[in-house]
Amino acid sequence: MRILDWETVVDRRDSIPGPVALTIGVFDGVHRGHRSLIEMVRGFSELTTPAVLTFRANPARRLQPQTYQGDLQTLGQRLEKLESLGVGTVILAEFDDRFRRMRAEEFLDRLRGAVDLRYLAIGRNFRCGREMQMTARDVRRYLEPLGVRVDIATPVVDNEHKVPVSSTVIRRAVLDGELERVRHLLGSDFEVDVADAPLERDNTECRLRKHDCSQVLPRSGLFEVELCSNGSSARDRLTATESHIRWARNCNTTNRVRFLRQLRLQE
Repeated sequence: MRILDWETVVDRRDSIPGPVALTIGVFDGVHRGHRSLIEMVRGFSELTTPAVLTFRANPARRLQPQTYQGDLQTLGQRLEKLESLGVGTVILAEFDDRFRRMRAEEFLDRLRGAVDLRYLAIGRNFRCGREMQMTARDVRRYLEPLGVRVDIATPVVDNEHKVPVSSTVIRRAVLDGELERVRHLLGSDFEVDVADAPLERDNTECRLRKHDCSQVLPRSGLFEVELCSNGSSARDRLTATESHIRWARNCNTTNRVRFLRQLRLQE
């Protein structure tokens, strides 16, 4: 996968050769709704390079710091998932004050000036620009006269609950320990990346303070998990409390914790 920086792309110090088919979003979880956008980009034309424009960190961390409950995936996990879905090029942007203050027209013009944009796939709830001024339909009205085809994806619906699949819905399901629903909406098991986490270890268990984890975690309960480490894995039980998650096996080698099923609501 080729990973480009937004600033180097718009400053033309780096670029994507040839015509580009693009989708834009946070892609937290790279869930079923996100995958429909990726399929649209990949299927547009053999003559275009499929690419994704996303953010290094979820903008909600900056916009809603008091209420944001955590990411579904780390940046590394998102990039891994995008690559596994056939995305060969990703542009990463920082949602800093400079980016946040850009008017939508400026953002789209800078994007068009940086790459040969031929196609854009976005979700129905997509918004961009200062104070999120431009809707998905506005984007289409702005770009299509300039020769860019814009498709607005039909929402992917969770048929059981009759709501569109979204990162917010999945985040709530993780908090509530509804792992079957999470697996259905993500299309994969929920995993927590602990490779660089400040784990507390003693002779009997590993502990991770929820405050030290960027990802959303179940509020409480006893869970069956798979502890993954360098190509091997082992089953264990993990306890989630108000302040920590903890488990017993492979304390020194675990880099991912894969949640399989909830065993009890409370220990």
